[in-house]
Amino acid sequence: MAIEKLTEFAKTGQKNTSDLNLEIGFVVNRKPARQWFNWLFNTLTTKINEIIDGKLDSDATAVAAQKLQTSRQISFSGAATGSLNFDGSKGESCILTLANSGAEAGTYGTTLKIPVITVNAKGLITTATTQDIPTASTTAKGLVQLDNTLTNTSTSLAATAAQVKALNDKMFGVNQSRQNVTTSRVSGTTYTNSTKSPIIVMIDIMAIDSSGGEFLKIELDGDEIFFGDPGVNGLGSLFTFIVGVGKTYKVTAQYSQIKKWTEYR
Repeated sequence: MAIEKLTEFAKTGQKNTSDLNLEIGFVVNRKPARQWFNWLFNTLTTKINEIIDGKLDSDATAVAAQKLQTSRQISFSGAATGSLNFDGSKGESCILTLANSGAEAGTYGTTLKIPVITVNAKGLITTATTQDIPTASTTAKGLVQLDNTLTNTSTSLAATAAQVKALNDKMFGVNQSRQNVTTSRVSGTTYTNSTKSPIIVMIDIMAIDSSGGEFLKIELDGDEIFFGDPGVNGLGSLFTFIVGVGKTYKVTAQYSQIKKWTEYR
């Protein structure tokens, strides 16, 4: 509630303290003159009214105030900078500007580069760079370039699936089985390997005439690779050879009998 001010005592009365020792006060057996009381009560009422009016010394703490006598500036520094003036009369706001962390603005990282980022204890990125993704080798992980051939000798390139399949199709034994083709093959006839892989041919013969002449001739793509003279009657022999993809072969038996004709295809 509001406090009413006191009526200023002896506002126009006589005030004289020249004969009064203010530290010792009234002396014994001496009646204080009215001037002393005028001065005393006037001083008391004046000071009390000053307190009620809110008048304080310049270095005193304010009990209540609408605003500061002098506006003050509030500044921010460090991770963010900014400032504002404040006098207490109303709320104030300030736009803070983040300080540069040390990392340059930009986009880091591509399909062939990886970002290298340093973060300080406050969670701020202080540096950001990129480095090339290393090339893979037999001793290091990294990017691998594909090679669509089967002739490259590089140790850092990888064959494509197409070339692996092509190699797989040409390998012996892959999706192949031993087949007895004795009844479907005729001596002196040319046959073509129409499969996707080389085949192995095995000819089991027995000599039946030693009168002279070739008892067996094998030709690959028209080139004679073997011929033999007849041996002892009844002597058996086994011949094995490879026929490449799309290549031809012909087996001609004379003075001998083909006991078994086998193909691994």
